[in-house]
Amino acid sequence: MKKIITLLFSVTILSASAQCVMTGNAIPGPCSPTTNTYSVNGFVAYVNPPTTGVLVITSSCGGTPVILTPPFTGGTTTPYTIPGITADGASCTVTMVFSDLSTCIYTAMYTAPVACATSCVATGFATPGACNPPTNDFTLTGSYYFVGEPTTGTFNVINSCGGSQTFNAPFTSPINFSISGVPANGAGCTVTGSFSAIPTCMYAVIYTAPAACGATSVDENAFLSNLNIAPNPSTGSINLSFNQSVVQSTTIEIIDVLGRSIYSQVLPKFTGEYTQKVDLTAFNKGIYFVKISGEKGSEIRKIIYH
Repeated sequence: MKKIITLLFSVTILSASAQCVMTGNAIPGPCSPTTNTYSVNGFVAYVNPPTTGVLVITSSCGGTPVILTPPFTGGTTTPYTIPGITADGASCTVTMVFSDLSTCIYTAMYTAPVACATSCVATGFATPGACNPPTNDFTLTGSYYFVGEPTTGTFNVINSCGGSQTFNAPFTSPINFSISGVPANGAGCTVTGSFSAIPTCMYAVIYTAPAACGATSVDENAFLSNLNIAPNPSTGSINLSFNQSVVQSTTIEIIDVLGRSIYSQVLPKFTGEYTQKVDLTAFNKGIYFVKISGEKGSEIRKIIYH
C-alpha cells in the first residue's frame, strides 16, 4: 500500500512600511542690480512623508533656508523661495530633506545668474578761479565723473577751505559744481565728492587757493589765528588749538564726507586761546573736516583718521 504524505507549509508575508519618496525642482530668478543677489524658486512634492520633524530646503550657494512644518500631506505640491543668494554664476544645489527621515531626500542642481552689480567708481577735477580783489575770494569749479552710481540719496561736494554743494538723485555723469566765496589766502585745500548711498564711492581733489589780492584785501578769518590740528593724520585723537581775537559765539564741528556733523561744541562769547583734545575712536576711519565758525566767518580744515 502506498502512503500519501501531505506536507503543510506555513508562509508568512512581511509587509514593509510604505516608503517616503520626494521630488522637486529649483529655478534661479534674475540678478537684482541694487543688491547683486537673486532668489531661487521651485516646488517640493512627496508621498508617505513622516508625521514629525520639519522639511528643510537649503541652497549650497547661500540664502535664507526654507523650513516647512507638519502636518505634511502626501501627494501635494508645495512651492518655496530661497531669497538673498549672491549672484556669481556658480553651480549650486538645492537640498530638500525631512529632519526626522534623512533618507527621504531630493537634490536639484542649477546655475546661479552672473553678477549684475556695477562697482561705483568716481573721479574728477577742480579748478580754483582767480582772486576777486573787492572781496578777496574766489570761485572753485570742477566736475565729477562716475559709473555704477546709486539711484537714491545725494551727491555731496565739500570744500575743506569753505563752501559745499549738494545734488539730488537721479545722477548723470558728469556732475558740474561751482562753489563761490572761498577765501583767497594761498592755503592748501581739498574738495571731496561722495554719494550718501555709497559713502565709499568718493573722490578727493587737492588744490591750492589763490593768494590774497587787492590793496584792500584782508583775511576773512582774521579773528582766528594759530590754528593747529595735530597729529594729522591721526590714529585715534587730535589736539585742536587756536587763538580768537574778537568776542563772538564760536561753534567747533567735525563733519564727515557726507556733510553730517558728528561732533559739535559751542563757545558762547569766546575770546582768547582755545585748546581741546578730541577723541576720534568712536567714528569710522576716513576723511573728516574740522569747521570753526562764528559771526565773523569760518575756517575749515581736513583731517584724516586711519
